[in-house]
Amino acid sequence: MLDHGRILDWDPYGYVQGRWLNIYWLFQCVVALLYRAGGFELLVVMKSLLAASAMLAFGLALRRRVGPAWLTFCGLAALMLMAWRIRVRPEAFTLAFLMLVVVLTDGVRLGGSPRRLWWLVPVMAAWVNMHGLYVVGLAAMWTALAGAWLDRFRGRPSNLCGLSALVPALAATAACLLSPWPIDANMHFTMLFTRIADQGHYNPASAECQPIWQAMDVFPDAIAIALFTLFFMVMNRRRLPVGHVLWFVAFTILAAMAVRNIALLGPICGWLLAINGWPVVEKLVGLRRLWGRLAPFVLPLLVLAALGAIAVSITGMHDFGGAYRFGVGLDRDEYPLRSARYLRDLNEPGDVFCMDFGDSAPILYYAAHGLDRANRRLWIDSRLEAYSDEHFATYRRIVDALADAKQAQTVELPPDVRFIFAGQRGKSQLAAMKQVSRFKFILDEPAGTLFERTDWPGRPLPPG
Repeated sequence: MLDHGRILDWDPYGYVQGRWLNIYWLFQCVVALLYRAGGFELLVVMKSLLAASAMLAFGLALRRRVGPAWLTFCGLAALMLMAWRIRVRPEAFTLAFLMLVVVLTDGVRLGGSPRRLWWLVPVMAAWVNMHGLYVVGLAAMWTALAGAWLDRFRGRPSNLCGLSALVPALAATAACLLSPWPIDANMHFTMLFTRIADQGHYNPASAECQPIWQAMDVFPDAIAIALFTLFFMVMNRRRLPVGHVLWFVAFTILAAMAVRNIALLGPICGWLLAINGWPVVEKLVGLRRLWGRLAPFVLPLLVLAALGAIAVSITGMHDFGGAYRFGVGLDRDEYPLRSARYLRDLNEPGDVFCMDFGDSAPILYYAAHGLDRANRRLWIDSRLEAYSDEHFATYRRIVDALADAKQAQTVELPPDVRFIFAGQRGKSQLAAMKQVSRFKFILDEPAGTLFERTDWPGRPLPPG
């Protein structure tokens, strides 16, 4: 897009047929510009700043309303939920934008000027061109306004009631039409919803799209924070705003629909925990006296813990088989870089099938040259909305068959696919493919193994 001066709405890299709704185009341009300026290191700085901006907005908005220790604790809870989705992906912007929506709307309810809501106009205009989940911002904004009107009927008026708040909210909603595809972009969330809700082909293909009840043992911290938030909301029920109830119910349901949505609870639970928990905590017997004695020691430790947690989450400290990594840049052992470069330099035709379609990104980057050079296409990649249900059904059938040596020898493969990359997560596929003569080993690397089909029409690769 940067080189050719046009928004990409068709796919030169893979098997997507026809027009593609590239709703993420602005995010892609931002990432491309930053990568050109500073490589993977600057992209880590980008996601670090997005996480920091969300925490800064949270802290500044509540610094005079919530005690510092409790505020730090709630911020850590929010970050714990958000951290695993703070990647160089559109979700990183979504989480930061969602925090801004929460801060702005509930800040007005707490007595701020309704004019602050005009900031939502540029936020929504940018968001709709970065990620299909911009709709959660609209949902958070309108549920806050609906809750304020319901509170008004209960004798609790707020600044969110009236034209001074309604007009910027309508303007922010209209800003979502500022897209190359005004209608299609605003219907895009329905496609995402069907992909996440589908139990046929998409969920088995993508673990992060599984509903939370299928992975409750993986996220005990998220469940604990949600229950903790609910406890303090119940304890503060006499002063609890209706908008907070609507937020908690709506985002808990959204999080339960798919594992990847759990991060969206971060800004919501962090804010609700801070606002509703502090009045309860403040009333605890002897708390002020005890806090006065412990504050000089506890607060610095909490701040250090917060800084450490932020640094760990935003720089990408992970555990891969006991090998810990901390810092900026690309985790080279996690991605099939050797295979991608091999395919880039190989002067032979043939497309690529990645067993785990998440492994397709480096091969796209290195080996699929698109408009300017001969294109080595990827049979599938990570764009759920870009492929048909039939394409995913075929993908699942192939992956399942390649896990068994007998089926691997006979399963029908796409005719243009010559190379198959099996990642280390697919241990059964790796074991089966190494047993059959249909697949020739090319190279191993920490991320997985690259194979060539020996039954591919055309001359095989020379030895070595």
